[in-house]
Amino acid sequence: MVLNRHAPFSQAPIHCYRRIDGLDIQMDRTGRPRITFVQSERGQQIRALYHFPFGHTATLWGFQCAVQTSRLRCINPAKHGFWLGPMKGYRRF
Repeated sequence: MVLNRHAPFSQAPIHCYRRIDGLDIQMDRTGRPRITFVQSERGQQIRALYHFPFGHTATLWGFQCAVQTSRLRCINPAKHGFWLGPMKGYRRF
């Protein structure tokens, strides 16, 4: 999970990236997640502000994220969110 460095921390969007296929998810504090596939970033190592190990749950600026072996799940303060599988699969809500 990557936090956007350009926004003020109180408004920082969540930015998650899956290296295997270039799936890129961004979510701000109020809206639904935006999902894109960035082929140029596929397989690339992205520098992150935070790396969360499996089994870790974090609450940052109203976002709640849980890292499990089967998926990453994040929810914003407006109760929109997503889950992301480690190799394939995703869902936004």
